[in-house]
Amino acid sequence: MSEKWELTRHACRVCFGRVLIREEDSETVVRCADCGLQVQGEIQALCSCGAQLKTGRKAGFKCEQNE
Repeated sequence: MSEKWELTRHACRVCFGRVLIREEDSETVVRCADCGLQVQGEIQALCSCGAQLKTGRKAGFKCEQNE
């Protein structure tokens, strides 16, 4: 198990905090650095760019680095 979290270019869909990622027991763990919400699996499960409206349509957010 790795104790090292890596910063990503993504933002949490709950609080827009920075999303962290690490490998844990051959599983990908994704966590928000601000609110602490954590999920296992793909980054889109927590990231704003995977957010959907109640209708199921994509919300239109896209995470990109600010230059």
